[in-house]
Amino acid sequence: MTRAILAGMLAMISLWATPRPAEAETAEALLNKGLESYAMADFARALKSFQAAEAAAEEPGLKAKIKLYTGAALWEQGKQPLAREAFGAAVELAPALAPAAGDLKPAILEQFNRVRAGMVVLLTVEADSDAGEVRVGGEAVGALPVRRRPMPAGKYKIELHREGKALLVKGVELSPSQDPAAGIATRTVRFTTRPKVQKVAPPPGPSTTRLALAYGTLGLGVASAVGAGVLYGVGISNGSESHEAYEAATDPAVILERRAEVESAQKLVIGGHVLAGVAAVSLGLGLYQLLTLEPKEQPARSATRVTPVALPGGGGILLRGDF
Repeated sequence: MTRAILAGMLAMISLWATPRPAEAETAEALLNKGLESYAMADFARALKSFQAAEAAAEEPGLKAKIKLYTGAALWEQGKQPLAREAFGAAVELAPALAPAAGDLKPAILEQFNRVRAGMVVLLTVEADSDAGEVRVGGEAVGALPVRRRPMPAGKYKIELHREGKALLVKGVELSPSQDPAAGIATRTVRFTTRPKVQKVAPPPGPSTTRLALAYGTLGLGVASAVGAGVLYGVGISNGSESHEAYEAATDPAVILERRAEVESAQKLVIGGHVLAGVAAVSLGLGLYQLLTLEPKEQPARSATRVTPVALPGGGGILLRGDF
């Protein structure tokens, strides 16, 4: 019995004396430990800490930072291909990752920036009005205007939302820089929310030549009618007087003279007939020319046309002006 009690007490003492396992270190703590080793040029130990930190990390931004320094340690070891892979993984996790000049050696920072320039595009989204929210690939990126937002290269659907509804949509392809040494490529997308107003020229008015011809013909008709009236008046008046004198004359010389006057008056009347015919034809032709002008030649009002703006999801179009 005594031996059993003593054995139990020894077991309890042994349990208390056994050191408890340390609580799992956080990803931040492991990253800081790796950075201490990195600063001491112990790159092998730094890589072990970075690997442990990556396994414990959950937030993409922290993972990207760990990958960045993993690449830096690999570069220091002369493993440039693996270092570039780590830099690429860091950029994929956080396209906006941009270490400061003092965070890395200049040569390593330059290599990281080259990798980033081959993968990222700085996107700017503008509109003629600052009211609206921008979504890229279905993800809200902020209110207008969006300035130089780092985005992974690729194809995107960029949407402009107002009051929770998509107002305009554009499909764009963000292409990275062809020369990473030149820096990160930029792309600007601009939305036009106000309808474009275009002045529509009125249809051509009546042909100047046809109008001139019509009015000239009418003028000729009026002048001919006036001339016919004058000839009729003079001819009839002179003819009546000369005919009466001709009938009353007995002297052969007077008879011949009066007869010549009567014939002259007859010629005036005949001239009046001719001018009356010309007047009738001219007036009729002039009126016909005016009445048969083509509809497209009639004067038209100027109109203002508004370019229709289609709204996604069954939107409408905007129209304004006289049509």
